[in-house]
Amino acid sequence: IYQSVPYETANYYYSSFSLIDTLPNCTSYVSSKIYDETGKDVTGNFTISQSGQTITAKAKNTNVSNFYNDSYNWEITAKFTGASLSSFKNANNHYRFTNTATVQISRNGTSTSASNTVASNYYTKNF
Repeated sequence: IYQSVPYETANYYYSSFSLIDTLPNCTSYVSSKIYDETGKDVTGNFTISQSGQTITAKAKNTNVSNFYNDSYNWEITAKFTGASLSSFKNANNHYRFTNTATVQISRNGTSTSASNTVASNYYTKNF
């Protein structure tokens, strides 16, 4: 999941910022990492939590200038649980999962919007 955070002056800093993603039922959450636009691991700047299939990454501190004018790439690692994957299978016996996360920003109220859509492919060999 890729999300840009624009430059803000201190008067307009967010009171909270969260990325929220729901994994397909055929997967289980393993771990996640968040990187800034330079590729630096900034996972420690977020609290990652899980409730069922929903994973949330909440910024620990939105009151610092270096949180803004940056982009964040949230990589989620999941594994297949053995549930049916047939609805994700295409004609080439490959599996394609599309996913759109939610971005939730609070500043004088809460604003929620969809992130970019990410497609992940899982390839199998025909035996």
